[in-house]
Amino acid sequence: MQRLFKTVKGSITVLVTLILVPTIFFTGFMVDLARIKLYGNQAVMTADNYGETVLTQYDNLLKELYGLFAVTQDDKALNNLDKLQGYVSSSFDPAQNNISWEHFEEVQDYLGMNTLDGFMPYQDADITLEKEFIPESHLSNHAVLDTQIGDFMKFRIAQGLLDDGTELIDNISQIQNKENDGKALDKKLELDNEVEELLKIAQKYYLELKDIKAYPDYIDGINDAYMLCDAGFEEIINSDAYMHYRDYVLADENEINVALEKRSHNEEDEENAVELTEEETALLQIYDNYINDTEARKDKLSDQMDAYILLIEDAKKTVPINVTNYPDKIRDLKEYGDQMNAKKETIQTLEAELKGILNSQDITDSLKKGIEEQLKKVDELFSQLELYPQIASYIDENDTAQNRSYDSETDDIIECEKKQKESLLEGKDYEEELASPLDVNKWKKFEDVVEYATLYNSLEKTFEGEGDDSSAKSKKKEAEELTEKQQNELKENEPTTARDIPEEFGYGNRGVGGTFKIKDLISSAADLFKINSFKNVANKLLLKVYTVEYDFGMFSSRTTNVKETEAKAQSLTGYEMNRRLNYLYQAELEYLLGGSNSSSDNLNVARNKILAVRSICNYTSTYSIPEINSAIVSISASAYVINPILGLTVENALRCTVATAETVADWKYLTEGKKVILTKNKIQDMNALSVFEGLLGLDVQTVEQDKGMDYDQYLKIMLIFLTTSDQLTQRTGNLIELNVNAAQIKLQEDDTLTELNFKLDNAYTAVNASCSVKLGFVVMPDQFAKQMIDGGTYQSLTEFEKNGYKFTVTRGY
Repeated sequence: MQRLFKTVKGSITVLVTLILVPTIFFTGFMVDLARIKLYGNQAVMTADNYGETVLTQYDNLLKELYGLFAVTQDDKALNNLDKLQGYVSSSFDPAQNNISWEHFEEVQDYLGMNTLDGFMPYQDADITLEKEFIPESHLSNHAVLDTQIGDFMKFRIAQGLLDDGTELIDNISQIQNKENDGKALDKKLELDNEVEELLKIAQKYYLELKDIKAYPDYIDGINDAYMLCDAGFEEIINSDAYMHYRDYVLADENEINVALEKRSHNEEDEENAVELTEEETALLQIYDNYINDTEARKDKLSDQMDAYILLIEDAKKTVPINVTNYPDKIRDLKEYGDQMNAKKETIQTLEAELKGILNSQDITDSLKKGIEEQLKKVDELFSQLELYPQIASYIDENDTAQNRSYDSETDDIIECEKKQKESLLEGKDYEEELASPLDVNKWKKFEDVVEYATLYNSLEKTFEGEGDDSSAKSKKKEAEELTEKQQNELKENEPTTARDIPEEFGYGNRGVGGTFKIKDLISSAADLFKINSFKNVANKLLLKVYTVEYDFGMFSSRTTNVKETEAKAQSLTGYEMNRRLNYLYQAELEYLLGGSNSSSDNLNVARNKILAVRSICNYTSTYSIPEINSAIVSISASAYVINPILGLTVENALRCTVATAETVADWKYLTEGKKVILTKNKIQDMNALSVFEGLLGLDVQTVEQDKGMDYDQYLKIMLIFLTTSDQLTQRTGNLIELNVNAAQIKLQEDDTLTELNFKLDNAYTAVNASCSVKLGFVVMPDQFAKQMIDGGTYQSLTEFEKNGYKFTVTRGY
C-alpha cells in the first residue's frame, strides 16, 4: 500500500494544473470581455456628455429674438467645440491632464482638485470624439421649425387666443360658411355680366329695328320728292324763261334769220325799208324775248330740272334707312337676334347652375331668398327673348323682296323724270305721271303684330332718353358712375416704406397685387375658397394655430404702430418692432400671405384677399339689411315694368354700388386701426351709408361702433384660410432669417441686406455625438493564449482585440 501511494505521488498536482490551465484562459478572457463591456458604457456616457456640450453652444441672438434654439454658426464658437473634446474624453483618465476652469480655479486649488489620481481602469484606452450635425435637423426643415415654435407657444397660446377673444373664433366659423355664399355670388355675378351683355346687344338690335321701322317714312319721302319734282317741272314750264326758251326752240331758225336781216336792213336804210310780215314780226318778238331773258337758256333750265330730279335721288339715299343699306341692316338685325338667343341659352345654363348651388349648399338665408326673387325675373326674360329673332325673320321674309322692288321702281321714277326733262328741253309738251308713285302699303309693318309692337315699345322706353332724376335708368347711370368713383378710391399700388426682399435671396417671386373691382374680388374670393386649407387634413386649424399666433406675436403688419397714441408694439420676446430689427417692417405679415419679393405687391395681395371676403359679406348685406334691400327693389321695380333686362341691370348696378362703397369704407376703417363687423345685418352696421343714401333715398342716422375685427384679425383669418402649412412655415422661416441677419450687423433704418450670414439651413438643432474607443486585453497573457489555443483561434482572438468600438448618441434641443 505504501508503495502504491509512492507511485501516485504528484499526480494530483498535475491534474490540478491540467484543470487550471483552461480555467485561467477562460477567466482571463471573460475578465477582459467584462472590461470591454464596462468601457463601452463609459464611451456611451462620454458621447452623451459631448452631445450635450455641443448643444450648449446655441445661437443666443436667435434664442433672444425668436425663442428658438440652434447650434451657433459662429466659427469661433464651433472651434471651441473641438477644444472641448479633450476635456470630455478625460473621463476615461481624469489624471491625464490638469483640468482648470478659470472661474473655479481658486476653489479647485483650495480643494486640491487640480490634480486627480486613483483607480484609472481605462487610462490606456485609445479615445476619439466626433460630432456630426444631423442633416435634416436644421430649422429650415418645416417639421423642426414647427416643433420649436410649438414648444415656444404651448404656454403662450392661451393668452394669444384670449386677447383675440371668442369673436375671432366665431368669425372663423362664419367665414367657412361664406364659401358657399361666395360660390352663389360668383355664379350670380357671372349671370349678371351676361345680362349686361344682353342689354348691350338689345340696344344694338333696337337701333337697327328703329331704322327699319322708319322704312315706310322713307318711302313716303321718295314719293314726296317725286311730287316735288313734278311740281317743280310744272313751275318751270309755266315760267317766262321756259316759255321764251320753248318758243325760240320751236321757231324756224332760218325764218328768224331772214326776219333779222330784214330788220337790220330797215334799221340801216330807213328810206328803202322792207315791210315785215306778221309772221316775221312774231318771230322777231320770240327772238327778242329769248335774247333779252338770260334765264331762258338750255343749261340753266336743265340745271333747274336736274335739281328737282336730285330730290328723288337724294331721297333714295337718305339715312338712316334706304334701299341700299337695308340688306346690311336686316342682316345685322338677324345677327343680333341670334346673339340674343345664344345669350338666352347661356343665361339658362347659368341659372340652372346657380339654382343648383342654392339648393345644395348652406347659403345665407337672406341671400338665397334675394337671388331666388331675381331669378323669377330672369324666367320672365326668357319668353321675351324668343321674340328678337322672330321679328328679324318676319321682316326679312315679308319686306326684303319689297325693298328690291322699291329700289327698281325708284330708279324707274328717276329715269322717267330724266326723260321728261329731255323732252321739255326739246320743247315738247309736258306729260304727267310717266311713272306711278311707290305704294307704301306693300310694306309689311312688324308693329302690326301686337307682340312685336309691345317689345319695340319696351325697347324704345329702355333706350330713348335718360328720363327724370328719379327714373330707374338715371339711377343705374348714377350707380355705375358712383361704383367707378369708389373703385378709383383704392390705388392700384399703395405706397409703402417697407423694404423689398433682394431677389437673389430666392425668398419669393415678383407678383402683381391687382386692382380693386368688386366683381373681380368676389370671383377671386370663390377661387380662394377652393384652396381653403381646412379641406386638407394636413392643414387643420390646430396644426397651424401655433405658427399663426407666433407670427402675429413676432412680426409687424401694415397697421403696426400706426396709432401715435398707443404704446409701440413689442414682440413676444419683448423687443420693440422697428425698421432696424424687422427687415420688412409693416409688411411682414403680408409677406406671409403674399409670398412676393415686393412688399407693395404683398400689401396689395393682403388688401385684396381681405376685401374679397368683405365684398362677399357686403354684397350679402344688400339682401340681408331690410332698408337697403327694400330701397333697391323699389327703385328697380319701375325698370322691370319697362323691360326685364333693364330691371335686372338696374338692380344689379345698385347692389354692386352699395357693396363697392361699403367695401371701400371698410378698408379705410381697417387701415386706421378701427374694427369692421364681419356680417352686417343692421343698417347701423354700415360704414358708407353717407355715400349711397342719396342714391337709394335713405335717411338714417348711424353712429360709429367699436365692434368687429381689426386689420390684424382679418389678416390672421386670411392666413389660416388661404395659406398651406408649408407656405406659412417656409415664409416664417424666411422672415426669421432676414431679421436675425439684420440684427447681427446692426442694420440701420435706411440700409439693406446684401448677403445672408445666418441661414436656417445651417441652424442645426440636433447632433450625432460619437465616442470611438479601443482597449487591449490585460488579464489574459498573450504568450499563454498562444500556447493554449490553435493558430486559427488565436488569430481570431488577436483580431478581436485590435477592434475599436464606436458608440453614437443623438441629442437635440
